[in-house]
Amino acid sequence: MKVLIAGGHLDLVDAALAQVRGDGFEAAGHIEDEKIVEELKTGSCDVLAICGGVEPDSKVLFRQVVSEYSPDTHVLEVYGPETLLPGLRNLR
Repeated sequence: MKVLIAGGHLDLVDAALAQVRGDGFEAAGHIEDEKIVEELKTGSCDVLAICGGVEPDSKVLFRQVVSEYSPDTHVLEVYGPETLLPGLRNLR
């Protein structure tokens, strides 16, 4: 399962990437809206994990792009590092 991590801060995205990859998931992550939208439009990710620091307008944009370009992608709102892996495991 490929996970795309969206975060508001680079250190947060890096920590999430390490956590997700350490659990055996393929993952990429970005802090820039444009890069996240670009990747979502390819339809190549199975899960979009929205982590802390993402602005509300960006969350709306990401959900719109998922709906239009990759409706099979699951959107997971992450409320702290302790919720990331359990949320992903539930989608396996």
